[in-house]
Amino acid sequence: ALGQTGGTYVAGWFGNTYRLHECQTGCSNKPRCRTSNRWHGYLSDGESRHRALYRRGSALRTASLKTLNKVDRANWIKAAETIGIFTLVIWLAHLLNTLTGHQLNTFGIYPRNLQTLPGVVLWPFLHADFNHIVMNTTPLLFMGYLVALRGRWMFISSSLLILIVGGLGVWVFGRAAFHIGASGLVFGYFGFLVAIGIYERRFSGLAIASLTLFYYGGLIFGVLPTNSFVSWEGHLFGLLAGILAARVFARTKVRDRTT
Repeated sequence: ALGQTGGTYVAGWFGNTYRLHECQTGCSNKPRCRTSNRWHGYLSDGESRHRALYRRGSALRTASLKTLNKVDRANWIKAAETIGIFTLVIWLAHLLNTLTGHQLNTFGIYPRNLQTLPGVVLWPFLHADFNHIVMNTTPLLFMGYLVALRGRWMFISSSLLILIVGGLGVWVFGRAAFHIGASGLVFGYFGFLVAIGIYERRFSGLAIASLTLFYYGGLIFGVLPTNSFVSWEGHLFGLLAGILAARVFARTKVRDRTT
């Protein structure tokens, strides 16, 4: 409420008091002028700073939210592009492999054979048939996209670590047969997403880990030697490599405070 005191008016602003004066013609004070049906301010210095900071803070918050929305949308699109291009490369490699009568499968991992050691990088690009690659594509797109949301550098780095470490595990401990397919990478992404949520202990990471477990929790049984035609070694060492990648790349709270 306003109350007249002599030639001035007193009003409350967020629990503080400031004076309003009856403006003359050409008054440049703010916020409103009585003579022009507006009250122009005659605020104390402290209240002027408070009000200016409040307005500035509101403007900054609005601008920050707009920027974050743009960044989020750009990040989602970039993640989709990243996993989309990677999956396309896998399908193009399969097409080439099919045209050659699947002779490229000999570039997969054959344990303890030095000539097939490059297969630790090439094995996710090679598949036995159409059904094999189709079965791997959906979980690869889903979990690969969630990994790519953390950034293109994170996606590339974690993928390479999973391929190399998981592939070396198969090369050292696997059965004497050619191990091919992107399922090892799929299990690596599964282990990465679940483990990094636990390591970082953030809401977003735990939510993604829960979502991954909800849709693909049954993958864990793929590490068991239940089928002689399935490379359970690739699944097992891919999963372990994904957990290792999560441990290496997890952004812990301690690191955040020191950077």
